[in-house]
Amino acid sequence: MELLERYLQAVKFWLPKEQKQDIIAELSEDLRSQIEERETALGRKLTEAEVEAILKERGRPLLVANRYQPQEYLIGPVLFPIYSFVLKIVALCYLLPWVIVWVSLLSFSPAYRASHGNWLASALAGWSSLCVVTLIAFGAVTVVFATLEQAQAKSRFLEKLEPAQASARARPQSNPALHFDC
Repeated sequence: MELLERYLQAVKFWLPKEQKQDIIAELSEDLRSQIEERETALGRKLTEAEVEAILKERGRPLLVANRYQPQEYLIGPVLFPIYSFVLKIVALCYLLPWVIVWVSLLSFSPAYRASHGNWLASALAGWSSLCVVTLIAFGAVTVVFATLEQAQAKSRFLEKLEPAQASARARPQSNPALHFDC
């Protein structure tokens, strides 16, 4: 049973402090009853390898403890589809034109290549600039969405939207000045 105690200690290390004792007591009782059931079914004490197999079925201590942790997200499942969409827009509308201009300069501007020494140096300089620009653009979008996620987690503003409000926002407003009676 030393293996069981070590396993429980490993799980306990990763548990939230407030619930540590309760969770370990419940998990310990559950594992011990599972071991007793197997011993009763086999009519003998379990070997160390058999106890290890039971613990492997339960999972790694970190993963077992993670089941009891509150789920936290940088960008949660509510905002993630929007976040992904915005990243695609940034890539399409900002990064793609940047790459097109860079490749055009690299290909058609001898002055651009000469300012960097040679073609390879120009390519490496452009590549490093692209990496920085991408990091800044995606980082800025991520910071905005992480802030929105924190606000959403506190106030649940997206869940308070009424269906009538959503349909009114989605419906195009008619302009009476453009209305013609025939």
